[in-house]
Amino acid sequence: MAECAAGINLTLGEDGLDAARFKELLAALPIELADSSERWYARFLGEQKELKCYIVRDDRLVLPETLASHGVYYFSDPVKLMEEEARGLLREDGSGPPSVMTFGDFALVMAKAGMRGVSIQEICFWEDVQREVVVRKEQASQSRVPSLILQSVPAYKSNGFVSDLRIRATVKSPVRGNSKVIQRGESIEMAGKREAWGLAVSGIIGQPWEG
Repeated sequence: MAECAAGINLTLGEDGLDAARFKELLAALPIELADSSERWYARFLGEQKELKCYIVRDDRLVLPETLASHGVYYFSDPVKLMEEEARGLLREDGSGPPSVMTFGDFALVMAKAGMRGVSIQEICFWEDVQREVVVRKEQASQSRVPSLILQSVPAYKSNGFVSDLRIRATVKSPVRGNSKVIQRGESIEMAGKREAWGLAVSGIIGQPWEG
């Protein structure tokens, strides 16, 4: 604020911003709390250092709002994160599907989508299905009740309205759709992850490029 005042030749006078009390407060804080306060300050003003850029993998990702960012991102948006924050969203520990991915992983997904003639979001959907199937098998082998990793959430457009992602699949077991029974080996297209997820993890439908 002092710098801005000087820029317009505004004289504040001695301690015109009442900064003394804040300096006293800072001096009274424990060192670890002061460090945390400095990190929060840098984050809120968008002055963090050592940020890396990632690509949003979630349909919608909401991060804490700051002065530098509204904090709301959608699939394929770039987002800058600290390493610690990114580690939690990458979920390399297998605790759930990743919310973000590196630029390298995004390039691989794009290549797969182009080769198989489907959307990038569909590739991510089927990767999540495969991850869920693996987790269910591991839990079953340990006599644990399988629990879903991916929550069924709709995809949102930037205007907030729900966007139904088209999921194309190959039927593995007869399934009823559009008032008719779709037989094994036939293709099916479903609107939205919510409808396709349960059928995919149970093995009733499979990836469309499986034939």
